Amino acid sequence: MSEQIIGIVVRINRDKHIVTVRSGSEDFLICGDGRIKDAPGGHGCLVNVDDLLTFERPTSGKTVHRAFFVHPPEAILADEEVSIVSSIAGGLVFGLRQIPSCGCSILLGSESRHPELSVGDLVRHGLGLDPVGKPRATNVIRLKPAIATKEDYEPTT
Repeated sequence: MSEQIIGIVVRINRDKHIVTVRSGSEDFLICGDGRIKDAPGGHGCLVNVDDLLTFERPTSGKTVHRAFFVHPPEAILADEEVSIVSSIAGGLVFGLRQIPSCGCSILLGSESRHPELSVGDLVRHGLGLDPVGKPRATNVIRLKPAIATKEDYEPTT
């Protein structure tokens, strides 16, 4: 069994979603907002300096892949959010949240369920949980395509 560590958040780089957590004299990095598994609605942006996080000691290095709040923050989340499609990989479509303007990532769904989506598309979606309790988008609706088509530039008569 791995050693459980409790650390205090000492620094946050919001642009790159990197959190530095100190436990005793050791610093650990949590890279990516999705690494804080119990963040409300998947919003890793809700972490603050002085929050306590718990995680397993990494087997090598100082990068933590799964962390949890000791005292999860309370948050009132919107019923709908707006995201931009950031990547399509392994058959999954991911987005970065624009409204709210936190940039947290979210799973928008499978590529087979949303074949109309391309990287750069703007989408509106609700919030839900997948079968294992991870936050994911629901009712994804494409608002604006990533690339304008020829018809967008041709004058109408």
